[in-house]
Amino acid sequence: MTTEELDEWGADFMRFCARFADVFGRKEPRAQAVKYLRGLMASVPRKNGWQVAEVIGDRIPDVPGAVECGCRSGSPAEIHD
Repeated sequence: MTTEELDEWGADFMRFCARFADVFGRKEPRAQAVKYLRGLMASVPRKNGWQVAEVIGDRIPDVPGAVECGCRSGSPAEIHD
């Protein structure tokens, strides 16, 4: 999927992301999760940390791991639902 295709799906993509927005206690990790999803959906031959970070505009690949730290605590079932 190209960045242009994802941009065309903008409203649908944001509705999808809104479904799990309450999992995050703050807006910064929520925004990072959206960026990370965009990176995973990008047309990158290999989806390793460095390449995903480059696609989403991060300098280093450790930022996506920070998304997990931004999640509210709860049971996996709560987060899954």
